[in-house]
Amino acid sequence: MLTTYTLFSTDSIWGVRRVAIELLPQVLSLIKETDTEQLIAGLDFLKRSLTDESRWVKNQGFLQFGKAVHEVWLKAEKGCPNKQVLRDKIREVSLVFFNLQLVSGHLGASVDEEFKSEKKLTLSSNAQDELDKIKECWAFNFPCVLLVNGGKQFWNQKARAVYKVLYKDILINVRRSLAASLVEICRLIGLSDDLDENDDRTFMVEVANQLLEDADEIKMNLLPHLCEFVALFPPDHQKVLLNAMIRERLVSAPSSSPLICSGVTLGE
Repeated sequence: MLTTYTLFSTDSIWGVRRVAIELLPQVLSLIKETDTEQLIAGLDFLKRSLTDESRWVKNQGFLQFGKAVHEVWLKAEKGCPNKQVLRDKIREVSLVFFNLQLVSGHLGASVDEEFKSEKKLTLSSNAQDELDKIKECWAFNFPCVLLVNGGKQFWNQKARAVYKVLYKDILINVRRSLAASLVEICRLIGLSDDLDENDDRTFMVEVANQLLEDADEIKMNLLPHLCEFVALFPPDHQKVLLNAMIRERLVSAPSSSPLICSGVTLGE
């Protein structure tokens, strides 16, 4: 089966490659954690799909990214004898997934010559749709990317720059995903750590405040978990945040979506 699937993954017909990448998470789930070569081959196929000349294959690669890398990560953590090899390959693919060059030309930034080739976004009437899909996939899979790459270190090296682009994006689906995953992302980057070299605590408060001022369909994904968000900060920060972020919203919060304040005490 794997031999046939490998042939499909390199087929010259884009429709065959699109179906193959759509099935990749299922195929990876069938591979034993000890079969490192097959798992790496699957990740290599995912990596190629993210820069495929066909936008249909590329779009499907972005859609399947989270499920595919998480499947391999689970096998690596389960007891794979080549755990570090798989971790390194996951990181390699993640750097291709989180490639700001894909959208940099649309953000007013310069674009390297190599990304003016066909490996950049397909120059067609649907280019904006491709951009939107990429950003939506980034936002939806953000916690997964941090999880499979060790959290804080990958955040500092790569993910923070992507997050700074996303949280102010005009797409509702992007901001909604970020609002829903904010608490989980904060857990993964460790806001309670003594060292906060990049001032992540201040940055995430800025993000939270902006999302809470957004449309109802955005902020209602964060508001019920606001106390949980505050609880992730050091105790001396919690008191300030309780007054600045929560007290003023206790009255305005709709009764259908109450604030969940386990682990945080609202003092007088």
